[in-house]
Amino acid sequence: MLVRAPICSSPLISERGFGLVGCTIEDTTGSQDKPLYDLSLAVERIAAAAQAARALGFPFILTARAHNLMYANPILDETINRLQAFERAGADVLFAPGLPDLVAACNLYRSIKTSEFYGGHQRKVLFGR
Repeated sequence: MLVRAPICSSPLISERGFGLVGCTIEDTTGSQDKPLYDLSLAVERIAAAAQAARALGFPFILTARAHNLMYANPILDETINRLQAFERAGADVLFAPGLPDLVAACNLYRSIKTSEFYGGHQRKVLFGR
């Protein structure tokens, strides 16, 4: 079952009174057959969450995660494309688990403009601005 973008914004609105100050939206579907959302739907989900977050009236941190390096046929350029699109859609923090090495992390780091980026490699955070 694919989750549409409004599903990503409604929890933000409903949690407003409970002190929630941030959340993470992943690009994973939960399906083994198709583990990642198509890029357009993944971006739509981030954009909907970003719009809801900005409407809260208080600082709220939205993290977007690109998980394609965690699945078969990992391609760094696809991770970069996804994170750049998530950044344009309004994510405050970008996260890429499964980076193969420091060179990949550096390449990804240089390709984005956001003030916060974290890349996971062997369960270690490699970068933050």
